[in-house]
Amino acid sequence: IAIGSEMSGGMNNITVHDCNFKEVKEGLNIKYSKYRGGYVQNITFSNIIMENISGGGALIINSGYGATNPSCQPPVVVPCPVSGVTYSNITQASGTICSSMINFQGLKSNTITDVMLNDVHLNFNQPYSNCALVEGTFYNSPGAEKCKLLKEKKFD
Repeated sequence: IAIGSEMSGGMNNITVHDCNFKEVKEGLNIKYSKYRGGYVQNITFSNIIMENISGGGALIINSGYGATNPSCQPPVVVPCPVSGVTYSNITQASGTICSSMINFQGLKSNTITDVMLNDVHLNFNQPYSNCALVEGTFYNSPGAEKCKLLKEKKFD
């Protein structure tokens, strides 16, 4: 599933839950561009099973999508804050694998903030393909610790 793309206004309070995705190129994909602007806030993915992810990874928040706005010449970089993205109870069908679990790439002007991985269990070739300009936490999500910008959430 892909959320975003050539947006310029913004999106918030979106929930995707109780899904089984089969034969997908990319998993849960939030895409935006530094040339389009807008905002991404409070996106939740929960209770999702993915099978046969053939492309760019399972969990994607990537600022490198799309072209410049043709109405803006020369191209102008505009703010696009991304915050409050939660992945909870995300699994993968047995016997399937993805190239990478995490592909998080924020902007120099706007670090991705408040990302939470909770009970994410995926089979992957590498834990991440990108892990830059992102802040967040993880709990019971093997592989997330390899993205050093995410911190393990501890319960007292």
